[in-house]
Amino acid sequence: MSFFVSIYILFSFSNLEAMIQSKPKGNTVFALTAFFVLLIGGIIYTNHNASENGASWFHIVSLVISVVVAVVVLVMLMFRIKLVSVDRGKMKVNYPLRFRKSEMDMKEQLFAWQEDQIETNGMTFKEMTILFKGGDIVKLSNQEDSGYGKIHNYLTKKFKKQRQYPKPKDKV
Repeated sequence: MSFFVSIYILFSFSNLEAMIQSKPKGNTVFALTAFFVLLIGGIIYTNHNASENGASWFHIVSLVISVVVAVVVLVMLMFRIKLVSVDRGKMKVNYPLRFRKSEMDMKEQLFAWQEDQIETNGMTFKEMTILFKGGDIVKLSNQEDSGYGKIHNYLTKKFKKQRQYPKPKDKV
């Protein structure tokens, strides 16, 4: 299934060259998919081992934990994948695994946008939150999404008035 999702993501915007496009980076999708496949393999192995040797408390606990983690990773994979395109004041957001598409006119519906910087272990990650008047929220990060810089530059250039700056953090 993830192979087909990757193919869909790669070719979904092939005919839209003038737009600014953002889609999940390949390494993000690959890492989540590989982790999910390893979890499923571990679940199958533990289930097979428990059925042959008799289920002990260790088998049951590891199966429950593995299934919960696998479901969480699958839900993350399904609901985090989004394809964003921006052109001529309109933002199109496509969630291929949710079968949901939305198109917003940024000149009329953009309420606010904000960029947060998160520092961890000497690296800085940037996350942008775009809020629309209808209640739609689009979140992009430079670590997970391609085209982050182009969308940030576009919003800075065209919609500077709607930008909100994060509140300074209190130093303790």
